[in-house]
Amino acid sequence: MVFAIACSAGYLWATYIVPETANVSLEEIDAVFKSPAARDDMQLKLQVSILSIDFLEVIRRDFQIERNLGLHDLIREIVAE
Repeated sequence: MVFAIACSAGYLWATYIVPETANVSLEEIDAVFKSPAARDDMQLKLQVSILSIDFLEVIRRDFQIERNLGLHDLIREIVAE
């Protein structure tokens, strides 16, 4: 009798309280359960995106400097010979 009640309670708990996790990424599951790993992951992704934007700005600036110095035209002339 105790086992039957425990199984019934477990079934009801799993059916109505535990959220569905089929076809859900691990990051979304972390967010649903509000784990600290989800916060750390979001902060890390934000830092990476900020660094990549800064890196692209540096590349864009260097490209413009090379073009202003005429390095691109010089390389085209060397390759064309």
